[in-house]
Amino acid sequence: MKRFSTLTVWRHGNNERTQNPKAGELVNWRGWIDVRSSESDKARSLASGQIQIVLARKGFNLFSARLHVGTLGSETPFDGDLQIGGAAVYWGIGNGRKLAQWLTHVTGDKHEYDGRDVALTITDGGALSWELWVHRDRTERDEFARWRDQYININLFDRIWGPKRYDYANLETAAFVIDMPEGSYPVVATVQRQTYSRTKSRRIIEQKLVLDVHSRHGVPYRYDSSGGFKGDRVHGFSLPFKMPRKKDWQVDAKAAITGWVYQRRAETGFRTAQEQSS
Repeated sequence: MKRFSTLTVWRHGNNERTQNPKAGELVNWRGWIDVRSSESDKARSLASGQIQIVLARKGFNLFSARLHVGTLGSETPFDGDLQIGGAAVYWGIGNGRKLAQWLTHVTGDKHEYDGRDVALTITDGGALSWELWVHRDRTERDEFARWRDQYININLFDRIWGPKRYDYANLETAAFVIDMPEGSYPVVATVQRQTYSRTKSRRIIEQKLVLDVHSRHGVPYRYDSSGGFKGDRVHGFSLPFKMPRKKDWQVDAKAAITGWVYQRRAETGFRTAQEQSS
């Protein structure tokens, strides 16, 4: 806490990764600042804001910039974000509600509680979109002119060879039982061939086999840190499968599924299965 004359500046920072770590996330820091007229908790807030900085290997657009102007009821009447590759900055200002209310309603009060957005986005798939002073929660089809909220595809690969196409073909299906230390669990496994290509080209970009697995009653596969709210069972999942022997592929599939469950258990610290209500 720093004091400037009669002003009091409150600052706080928090490392979000320590509380909620996510795979591929390198940095996730959030900070707040509040300038008040005195040290009293009831003192008037003169200026406040927050910022969040995130660095991650995936999960972001190639580029994105957004400004949101809220209303009198907004926690942060002015906020936005900037994303470039794997870096993102989110910010918000807690002052200026009357100005935000005037800006968002100067063209009419049809939507009293909706703010406005100005945004430009380029996705990693090559889509360019923009929003020019519109609100995202609208339900009326022609409320804004089309040019104010538009999307175009600028991906040269899509233009030349056509958009991506994913085809799925089921080759074999079998039902068997997965044996675990605490019990056995019936599953249905399907060998599926997945093909990735483009609509204007005969070339196959990628083709692979996977096991598509379903279990009606589920298989305990993780430690449930929610105390039973989320549960410890998985009812459907897929995993890579090479199918080395076609004649008795079920033997290899059973081994692959059992190994997948053991791996998830080891990663989450699983010990005992939760009891299931009848």
